[in-house]
Amino acid sequence: MLPIIHSKNAAYFALNPMQGTQVAFRSCDAIWRYAGDKSLDFNYYTKRGLLLSVYVSSILFYIQDESENYIETDKFIETAVENIVKTFSQMKKLLDPSNIPIVRMFT
Repeated sequence: MLPIIHSKNAAYFALNPMQGTQVAFRSCDAIWRYAGDKSLDFNYYTKRGLLLSVYVSSILFYIQDESENYIETDKFIETAVENIVKTFSQMKKLLDPSNIPIVRMFT
């Protein structure tokens, strides 16, 4: 398992946005690779882009979090990931041709 660094210094990218974005994207890429993702198609960018949004917003939340053991940050991350999963589950249902009434008539 990858170590979680609980250090406010880990959020230095706010001072250098260009380098911070590169570091954040590389971190997201490493997380997906560690999870076993080997995609090289459009999904490669989609997955990393989604994780990047959670990753960066979590770091920004973490910077201001004063809760004990950063429990509020943990909750924030859980909620953000759940929202993404829920959104894409709904999108998948919407894009399924069998959910279109006219298509169902011919199947």
